[in-house]
Amino acid sequence: MFMLKSFRYITGYVKFSGKGTFPERFLNLCANNNILVWSPKVKYGEISGFMHINDYKNIRKIAKKSCMRLKIEKRRGAPFLINRYKKRYGIPIGFALFFFVLVYLSGFCLNITVTGDVVKTEKVENALADSGIYLGRRISDIDSDVARQRFLIKNKDFSYAAINIKGSHIAVELVKTDKKKMKNTSKFPCNVTAKTAGEILKIKAYEGKISVKIGEAVAPGDLLVSGVIELTDKTTKFVHAEAEVIALTRHKLEVFAPFKSKQRLKEGKKISRSVLKIANINIPLFLGEVKKPYETKKSVKKYKIGSCEMPLKIIKVDFTKVKYKKVLLNKNSAKILAKQKMNELKKKKLKNSVKSSQKGKFRVTKKGVFYSKVYFCEENIAKSKKILK
Repeated sequence: MFMLKSFRYITGYVKFSGKGTFPERFLNLCANNNILVWSPKVKYGEISGFMHINDYKNIRKIAKKSCMRLKIEKRRGAPFLINRYKKRYGIPIGFALFFFVLVYLSGFCLNITVTGDVVKTEKVENALADSGIYLGRRISDIDSDVARQRFLIKNKDFSYAAINIKGSHIAVELVKTDKKKMKNTSKFPCNVTAKTAGEILKIKAYEGKISVKIGEAVAPGDLLVSGVIELTDKTTKFVHAEAEVIALTRHKLEVFAPFKSKQRLKEGKKISRSVLKIANINIPLFLGEVKKPYETKKSVKKYKIGSCEMPLKIIKVDFTKVKYKKVLLNKNSAKILAKQKMNELKKKKLKNSVKSSQKGKFRVTKKGVFYSKVYFCEENIAKSKKILK
C-alpha cells in the first residue's frame, strides 16, 4: 500500500468531480479504455474519484460520450509541486549546495567520542587537540598511530590509548595509569631521604635498610632508608627502598593584611554572550564588547542525535559587572583580617597535619600588619631519590 501511494505521488494524480446524465456509463468507458479510477462515488447524476494526471488528459471524448461535465477538485503529487516552484531557482541550487557541503564535510572530523575509564572533559579534549585530534580537522591528514604516540608521550596520566577513525567519526579509548601499581613495581634502585627537617617519630620500612633512629633530628636531604644493602657474603645489593617516615616538623607561616585595599563588589548586572561552535569554527552570536571589570561564568550546551554527539555546541558566557570599593582598616581590623588569612593559608598548606602551634606574633608597619605563626605537624617526610651507580 505504501509503495502504491508513493508511486501515485511521484507520477501525480487529481481528485475530480462531475455532473451529467450517465455517470455509470462514464465508469464503464474508462474501464474499457484501461483508465484507472479509484475511490469512485456515484450519487444522483454526480460522480467523484481519483485519477492519474495523464489519464485525466485523455478522457474528454469519454466524458462527451457519457454526457458528463468534469472538473478538477484537487491536484496532488510531485509534478504539481515542481511546476509550482519551477521558476524559483534558489531551491534546486540550495539542494545542490546542501549535498555538496554534505559530501565535503564528510571528509572532516565531525565527532569525537572518548571511552574507557576516562570521562570526556575539556582537559582531555585539549590534550587530544595537542596530539592532532580535534573537530574540523581533515580526516586524510590524521595519522592515528602518530597521534596516539604523541598523546601518550605528552600525557603520562594515561597508560593506553587507541584512536579509531570511522568515516567522519573518531573513537578514542583511553586507560588511566595506575600510579599505585607503578609505584609497587618500580625497579630502579633508590634511597628514601627527608623532604623537610623534623624529628623522627615513627618508621615503617617496606624495603631497604633503615639509617635513622626514632627521636633523631634530620635535615632536608638526609638519608632515612638506604637502598644499598650489604649481604653476608660481603656483596652489595641495590633495591628500590620504600618507607613511611612520620616526623614532627616545624613550619613558619606569615601573612600580610594591608590598611588600604580594594574590595570587589558585584553590581548585579548580568550580560550574556553566546558563541556558536561548529566543529573548530567559532561564530559569535552578539555585537559589541563588555567593558571591564567583570566576573565570568562559562557554560556549554551540546547537541546529540541519539547517543551520537553533534559537532555543534553553543558556548554561553555570563558577565557579571563588578566594581571596586576602597577599604580602610584600623590596626585591630587589620589584625582580625590577618588571622583569617592565616587560617586559610594553614588549611591550604598544612591541611590536617597540625598537632600544635605557638602563639602568633604581629608586626605593624606603615602599610599594614604582618602576622607570623609557627606550627608543629606530624607528617610523612619520606622522599624517593634515585641511586646513581
